[in-house]
Amino acid sequence: MAFTSGDAAYIGNLLSHLFLGVYATVFGLYLRLTWKTKLRLVIVDYGIILVFLLSVTTTIGDAVQQFFTLRRGGTASWIPQVNAATASLIGFIDFFAQIILIYRCWRVWNRAIWVAIIPSVLALVALILGMCATIDSATVPGYPAVPPKRWWAGMLGAAMGTSLAVNAVVSGLLITRIWLVHRENKKLGGVRDSALPLVLSALLQSAVLLFFAQLIFLVLYILRYRYRNPGFALVVAPIALLYGICCTAVMVRIRMNRLYELRVATVHSKLRFGEHGPADNTLPTHFVEASGKSVALKHLSTENSESTLAPRA
Repeated sequence: MAFTSGDAAYIGNLLSHLFLGVYATVFGLYLRLTWKTKLRLVIVDYGIILVFLLSVTTTIGDAVQQFFTLRRGGTASWIPQVNAATASLIGFIDFFAQIILIYRCWRVWNRAIWVAIIPSVLALVALILGMCATIDSATVPGYPAVPPKRWWAGMLGAAMGTSLAVNAVVSGLLITRIWLVHRENKKLGGVRDSALPLVLSALLQSAVLLFFAQLIFLVLYILRYRYRNPGFALVVAPIALLYGICCTAVMVRIRMNRLYELRVATVHSKLRFGEHGPADNTLPTHFVEASGKSVALKHLSTENSESTLAPRA
C-alpha cells in the first residue's frame, strides 16, 4: 500500500505534538530565566510570547482538521477554511520568528540600520506572497483533497525561497559577528581553549538549524508539486513549530548569560565590601561563562540594552 499525503499529514500531526512538548519546555525555561534575572519585558519578549501562542493555535487547528478528515474523509465544507487559517498562521509564525532574529542581529551589530532593512523587507515580501495563495485556497471547495491552482505553487515557492534567503542573511551576519567578537577576545588574551564552544555558540545563537529546516521544507514542497511526493505533508507542522523553538532557544541562551552576570556581580560586590571606598560593582567587559569553556563580550550576552537590563517594577 502506497504512502499517501493523508498518511504523511497524520504522522506529521503526531510529530507536531512531540515538537510542541519540546517547545513548551523551552518556553517554560525562558519564562523562568526571565523571572529570575528580574528583567523588564521588552518588545522582543512579547514577540516570543506571541509566536508561542500562534504555534499552539496552529497545532490545535491542525489537530481538528486531521480529526474530521479521518472521521468524515475530509468532506466537511469548512475544511478548506480551517486549512487556509492554519497555513496563514504558519506564515505569521515564520514572519514574527524572522523579525525576532532580525532584531537580535540588529542589536548584536550595535543597532546598525543596514543590518535590519533588507532582511525586514524580504520577510514582509515572503509574508505577502504566502498570504495571497493561502487566502485564495479558502475559496476552493474540497481543498486540500482537490488539486491546487497552478499559480499557488509558484507563489508559495517564492514565499518559502524568500524566507530562506532572510534566514541565510541573518544567520550569516550573526555568525560573522560572533567570530569577530571571538577574534577580539583572542587578541586580548581572553580565549585559551578550543574553538568548540565558539562553534556551538554560533550554531545556537544564529539559529542555523532553522536555515537547514527551511531548506528541507522548500525542497520537499517542490517535490510535492513536481512528483506528488508526500514528504511535505510530513514535515510542515513540525517545522512550523521549529521556528518558535529556535528563536526562543536563542533568548534562553541570552537569559542564561545574563543570570550568570548577576551572580558574578553579587560575588564581586561581596568581595569588595570590606575595602575602603565604594565597591566597584560594574562588570568587566569580558566575562567567563560558568562552564569555563568560553568567553564573550558583555554586549553580546545582554543585548547591550539599558532598558532590557532594567529590573521589573
